[in-house]
Amino acid sequence: MDEETRKRNFKENLLKITQEGGHGNFVIFEELGTRKFVQFAGEMGKENVLCDIPIGGLNQLDEDAVVKLVKMGFSKGGRTFDTCQKRVNVGEAVVLTEKVFREVFGFQQSYEIHVTLNLEDARMEKMKRLREYLQKMEAYSNARPSGVTEVYWIYARRKSGEYPRSTKRSGKWLVFVDIKNVDEVWAKIKKATEEGKLGSSAKVATAKPNPNATDPNTKVICVYTYDWIDEKDVKRVREELRKLGIVNKISYKADEDTLSGKYRVRGHTRISKYYE
Repeated sequence: MDEETRKRNFKENLLKITQEGGHGNFVIFEELGTRKFVQFAGEMGKENVLCDIPIGGLNQLDEDAVVKLVKMGFSKGGRTFDTCQKRVNVGEAVVLTEKVFREVFGFQQSYEIHVTLNLEDARMEKMKRLREYLQKMEAYSNARPSGVTEVYWIYARRKSGEYPRSTKRSGKWLVFVDIKNVDEVWAKIKKATEEGKLGSSAKVATAKPNPNATDPNTKVICVYTYDWIDEKDVKRVREELRKLGIVNKISYKADEDTLSGKYRVRGHTRISKYYE
């Protein structure tokens, strides 16, 4: 399918979710080979549509791809900040969709698109996507990171106790571990996270090569807190990590710096909020 045909297809279906149906309209543009997709929500009589691109699930976007989306004007949304969103008009949406497939997903000029159009209620499709995402993450939840090459990260979530919702100043302690020890250290951090001893969540880099990594033999574990301004909570989590055997000095990085593309491998320095 050539670019002109795709854009005509994009526009035709985007117009439908603004001119027909009801308040729950949506359209999904999907490349069937990889199942990477861009989805839009719209409402009859409203000019603008909401572009929504999940970070995980079927898309499995790495941090470099998220940075590209942020530079396009997207912001992180969703209850757990696991999606990138931007509100645009139909004309802008056509151009944006092509740009995401080419520059973020990395497709060549002749890729094919499948369209799923719903002009009634988006809730069932959202639940389906959510179930697919949770099933994919669950499949790796108990895996050893050193043996996983299909996804960039394995996640752990708090299962016990209350914890504040993440703010725009969320961040994480960065624990760098030799690949020979990453399974053992991750098991401890995963358990502590699920038991409610750390923050909201944690993730570990797998064996899948990541362009943002400084050393292929070293893996990073991110231990998240809800707000780096809350020094008491940040340092509480640091103390819990010491109890797990992480006694060498480690740095704390704000998520906003990650989204801005600030990495050591790219030459950025002095980006840590804490170092202890």
